[in-house]
Amino acid sequence: MVKNFLSELSFLNLDDVLELSEGAYHDLRKGVPRSVSEYISQKGLIKKGTDVQVKDEYFKRLIEKYKKASELGEDYVLFGHLGDGHLHFNFLPQKGNTLKCDQFLKLFYEEISQWNCSPFAEHGIGIIKQEHILSFLGDNQFRIFKRLKECYDLNNKFFPYGFLQLGFKNAQSKSL
Repeated sequence: MVKNFLSELSFLNLDDVLELSEGAYHDLRKGVPRSVSEYISQKGLIKKGTDVQVKDEYFKRLIEKYKKASELGEDYVLFGHLGDGHLHFNFLPQKGNTLKCDQFLKLFYEEISQWNCSPFAEHGIGIIKQEHILSFLGDNQFRIFKRLKECYDLNNKFFPYGFLQLGFKNAQSKSL
């Protein structure tokens, strides 16, 4: 996949490609997301983003989706793990200017739900992506969650108001 992608980058001067030691790579790997978070915080921005990992056959489609996202007119940052098809696209809209980002992400997650991918590959879902995960889960996940809570969290201390509980209640109303 990477070789195919690089072959499409004929405009790239390989003298400009940076080669890093393993230690420097790990520092960079931790530093980029941290820097993005600090930038968002300093500028008072809101992050609306993805954490999608796709199979090789869907990588080009993912890039096309992110290209469309970049054309919405909002600031954004794209970074990730090219070698395993795992990219983070984050809109960085000003407060009060998130509607078109939310609309894009709703359609984005609806489409990728058909791709057999990992929609929340690495960082969990947090608050931003909660509304999108329920369509990726089935009865088994809710049953397992319910059983874990019954066995190990009788006082409901862990994840007491989590999206899985809400999703379980919704699924339960459909009679699990």
